[in-house]
Amino acid sequence: MDSKERTGATYQHASLQHVIGKKMTNESLRNRLGIKTSSYSLASRIIRKAIQEKLVKPQGSKVGVGKSAFYLPFWA
Repeated sequence: MDSKERTGATYQHASLQHVIGKKMTNESLRNRLGIKTSSYSLASRIIRKAIQEKLVKPQGSKVGVGKSAFYLPFWA
C-alpha cells in the first residue's frame, strides 16, 4: 500500500468509525491497517498526512496526545 492509499484508507476508517458511533484513534487505525503496536509512529505519520490533506480532523484540540487523541472525517 502506498502513501496515497494509506491516507485514503485513513479517511475511510475515520468515516466508518464515525457512522457506527465510534472514534478513530491511532490504535484503531493500526488494527485496521495491520500495523504492529511497536510501529505506532507509522500510524501517527499516516494520520498527520491525512490531516494535512484535510481528509480527517482532530476532535477537539488534542492532536496526537496519547490515548486521548480522536479523529473524525473532514465532514463530521
